[in-house]
Amino acid sequence: TALNWYGPSSTNQNLFVADYVKLYLDTVKPAIEAADPSVAFSGGVGRAFVDSSPSNGLISGTDEVYVKRWNNSGSLEYGDVHYYDYSADCEDWSTYPTARFVSEHGFQSFPTADTYSTVLAQEDMNRNSDVLSYRQRHENGNDEVLAMLQSHFSVPPATSDDPTEQQELFEEYCWLTQVQQARCYETALTTWRRLKSVPSINTMGILYWQLNDIWQGPTWASLEYGGRWKMVHYAVKNAYAPVLVSAYEDNSTLNIVVTSD
Repeated sequence: TALNWYGPSSTNQNLFVADYVKLYLDTVKPAIEAADPSVAFSGGVGRAFVDSSPSNGLISGTDEVYVKRWNNSGSLEYGDVHYYDYSADCEDWSTYPTARFVSEHGFQSFPTADTYSTVLAQEDMNRNSDVLSYRQRHENGNDEVLAMLQSHFSVPPATSDDPTEQQELFEEYCWLTQVQQARCYETALTTWRRLKSVPSINTMGILYWQLNDIWQGPTWASLEYGGRWKMVHYAVKNAYAPVLVSAYEDNSTLNIVVTSD
């Protein structure tokens, strides 16, 4: 669990641990067990009960003795990992954690200008407009997207005095953010899939955040509001293919890897 992520929980951990146990282990766990006996609470055959994500897993997971491994979440040896590092180069495979199960990770992109057009006036089709800033609900999100783009591409200017050119600039920028997001996810997924074959790591699962959008704005989603596929959705489909060919450079050596699941 993430006791050190926020001020109140980091300064009063005993209270938050007690509240957590009362809610999720003493209340939610018995309710799920009563409603769905197929859940394997005692380590038997069936679907597992997971009381939090991310977590460092359990020391003991039986009905009689259910003991969590309390510590900072993000262990590479136990439980699952959430990975978000917006300052790291998302196209550098070596920046990704060698985790056993990655239950959440992602990077933002903009929806297409067509999707934005249902909620934006013409004068708001500018990556720096107040309306676009309002629709960005991740702190510093637009700055992080721009910084990643600038590290890999020649980014078009934000504004033009010509209305037609301004529309084109906005469309190009939205498209470019999706190119970058697709390259981020492709690097992450292919890296972790390769790590499944490394005995000391053995990455057995990868989930990305997130699938779909609830409105028109910059998000981590692979489907825009309305269901339009972002570029990353195609990249994810390819990266999750049963047989995957991927390449990476390590110490000036180009490595080609075939992954078959």
